[in-house]
Amino acid sequence: MDACHKRARPIIMTTIAMGAGMMPIALGWGESDPSFRGPMAIAVIGGLITSTVLSLIVIPAVFTYVDDLGQWFSRLWSRRKPTSGGGGVVESSVAAHAVNGINTGGQHPA
Repeated sequence: MDACHKRARPIIMTTIAMGAGMMPIALGWGESDPSFRGPMAIAVIGGLITSTVLSLIVIPAVFTYVDDLGQWFSRLWSRRKPTSGGGGVVESSVAAHAVNGINTGGQHPA
């Protein structure tokens, strides 16, 4: 998220400069034929605005949500992992009976 703060100023400055440069063409001011270059200037300005919004707002927000989802899945996955040693329920209950002095006769309790 820190990269957004560092990159915001040059991105906004570039967008404003390009938009200001294309505005006279989009409005039809100047000596050229406005019906020929005007639509292209409007498309360029719209693309600049769209790419600026995507770069500074949408992509960082989506990244944050995807990162949070990944951390949630990581926590969920770590809870479901079996304990180290692989003792399981049966072996731990046999060990509990042995500690309590109960002889299971080699049979695992159900």
